[in-house]
Amino acid sequence: MTAGRVLVVDDDRTSRRKIALALRHIGHECAEVDGGEAALAYLKDNDVDLILLDIMMPGMDGFAVLAALLADERLALIPVLVISGIDSDTESIARAIELGAADFLPKTFDPLVFKARVTSSIERKRFRDLEVEYLKQVARLSGAAMVLEAGDFNPRNLNLTDIVAREDGLGRLAKVFLSMAEKVYERERKLRSTIARLDHSYHLSGLALVMFAAALWATVGVASQLVPHDLSIPDEVFGFARTVVAGPALLLGALLAGGLAGIRPQAGSHVRFLVFGLSCAIFQIGLFRSFSLLGVTITVFLTVCLPPVIAVAWSVWHSAEAVSRHIFSAIGMAVVGVVAFSTTAVAGGAMFDMVPGLAFSISASIAFVIMSHSARALTVQHSPLLVAGLGLAMASIILAPVAFLVSPAAWPDIVASLTYWRSGGVLIYLGLVPTALAYVCYCSGMARCRSAVAGLVASMIEPAVAAGLAFLFLKELLSPWEVMGCVLLFFAMLTLWLDDAPQEDESAAPADAGKSGAVSS
Repeated sequence: MTAGRVLVVDDDRTSRRKIALALRHIGHECAEVDGGEAALAYLKDNDVDLILLDIMMPGMDGFAVLAALLADERLALIPVLVISGIDSDTESIARAIELGAADFLPKTFDPLVFKARVTSSIERKRFRDLEVEYLKQVARLSGAAMVLEAGDFNPRNLNLTDIVAREDGLGRLAKVFLSMAEKVYERERKLRSTIARLDHSYHLSGLALVMFAAALWATVGVASQLVPHDLSIPDEVFGFARTVVAGPALLLGALLAGGLAGIRPQAGSHVRFLVFGLSCAIFQIGLFRSFSLLGVTITVFLTVCLPPVIAVAWSVWHSAEAVSRHIFSAIGMAVVGVVAFSTTAVAGGAMFDMVPGLAFSISASIAFVIMSHSARALTVQHSPLLVAGLGLAMASIILAPVAFLVSPAAWPDIVASLTYWRSGGVLIYLGLVPTALAYVCYCSGMARCRSAVAGLVASMIEPAVAAGLAFLFLKELLSPWEVMGCVLLFFAMLTLWLDDAPQEDESAAPADAGKSGAVSS
């Protein structure tokens, strides 16, 4: 038997020393105190296997100490041998045993009897400790079973490591639980990994679609400038012509793909479709007006950068989603880039064109944020073909009276432009490619992207494409300020890309595709 830790409580120093020497002689560790208060103070910070307690002591006697021990859940488990100098004091001995004492020991003890009673008391304490620990481990094993029943098979959450080390039936049962949990958890981990890879592929396809749509949008400014200048077609008429071609073409495609069900919106979505169409109409007017007043490159940069700024500001204001410091940094760089582009217009003496041009760009950007929010929500219940088709068709209906009221004399120019291959081809191109096809790709891509920030990053290729096309076809050159704007936007794109990188936690759910926050063109 290993050495036990014994506390001797006796006010008589001689008796206390005698008992301590006897305990050390038979191989036990010993601590001595001279009263009840000192004993309780010692036990507060120390664990012992046995207490040898004198009954008759001044101040707090042995009975009071026994009562205090019995009232404490931890101390009540320590066996107590009461010591009495009067062997015939049966009444005190009986009272002590009633208060929890394990046995009686006279001060004039026989060494063999002393050793037997001390040893048996410490062994009972050790067995009791083992029993308590066993019951605790049984309770933990029962808790592990409840964890497994709840569907959590992470081995670390079972807390069975020390129980598995046991060689008895409890240890074998713990091994079974742990082995089963490890196998199921490994299967779940592989399944989550597979789902994460599929989700990432789905996300990448969404990025590709948004980037393709952004590249198509980048051609709008160049194409609109290729219309012969002797045809004075107002911007509202341009927007109407663009949407009146795209909307019906997409609806026809939806009808051919899904029959009547393919062009029938679900109940409760009509208001959102109306919002989509109205914001799309406002966006078309603002975009073409900005092309005329600010030029293609600056307009494209503004209509790409402003919507993310607006969307993030709206998100932060309403606490709709957490915005990291990386996103704030990226948006800050994008804003500085926009300012750099605007500086070029001021330096060139184009203030009179810049102010209304910026107003139209801001209006177009706000409209695009609203339109994108509606499109993301609609795509959850409808096909991207129907969302883009019906939305653009409603935009054309809204633009038709506006275009007619603003410039009724321009309609003969529309008819004339259709008879001329160059202008007619541009109008058909604007309707079918950077409108119909681009909006379908955009709606589909944004629904697939992991987050709105991912779509934002993908769409930021548009300014680069627009600047390249403007240089090739319109001979527009970038000033040093505009080059600086390009660099800042590139780093903003890189920052957002890194912020949106997949997390290591494979069990994390993809971001809600229905949240607001959109990008523009």
